Amino acid sequence: MMTTKDLYGRRNCDGFTLLEMVIVLSIMAIVAGTAVPLASMAINSKARRATLEELDGLQLAVGEYFRDTGQLPGAIGDMEQNPIVAGWTGPYLQAFSIDQNSGLSQYSVDAWSQAYQLAIAGSVLTITSPGQGGSFGDGNDLAITVDVTPIRREMTLDTMKIVNQAIQLYNATWLASDPLPANYTTILTKLVSRGYLPSSAGFAVDGWGAPLVPEPLGLSPVVQISSANLN
Repeated sequence: MMTTKDLYGRRNCDGFTLLEMVIVLSIMAIVAGTAVPLASMAINSKARRATLEELDGLQLAVGEYFRDTGQLPGAIGDMEQNPIVAGWTGPYLQAFSIDQNSGLSQYSVDAWSQAYQLAIAGSVLTITSPGQGGSFGDGNDLAITVDVTPIRREMTLDTMKIVNQAIQLYNATWLASDPLPANYTTILTKLVSRGYLPSSAGFAVDGWGAPLVPEPLGLSPVVQISSANLN
């Protein structure tokens, strides 16, 4: 008669006992159950790093786009292909390519092939990835903000420097006979017509798009211009 010991307590010469097979299968299940979450964590960690690196690159591209156009991009694709904006000299990102999973441009999606969300508030552009959760606002978002206020200031100072040099040169010759009036549009016309500026384009407003201010305010002759946004 075959006993329980015969079944479970000893090895048959032909292979494993039933108990041994159950133990082996249990160990394999535990190993598999541990390996899958670890693999998923590794994949998400790599995707997170790749997305953060891409966001850093997008931040730099936005700055260059703004310097050339004076505008913030409404979409990532605007920095890859010309959206017919004056001053565009891109592309500001590497060669244009398509993400195979989403069908969108490579830089329009994060490392999970999810589309970035862009939001503009004044001088600040925020670019957000929903992260590994796939839903915005679930605590997994990855985002960068680009504040172009320093660039606006830089652009304004550069414009003021050029125009004020032109005004000084003009006044050195024409102050007595044809002083610059208090109207800035007329000032630009005179500076261009007398050859002190190449054209009025790009010199009418500051980096915020506001008219530059002649000084002394409301009086002639004008000796310089300033920007209310630098006060």
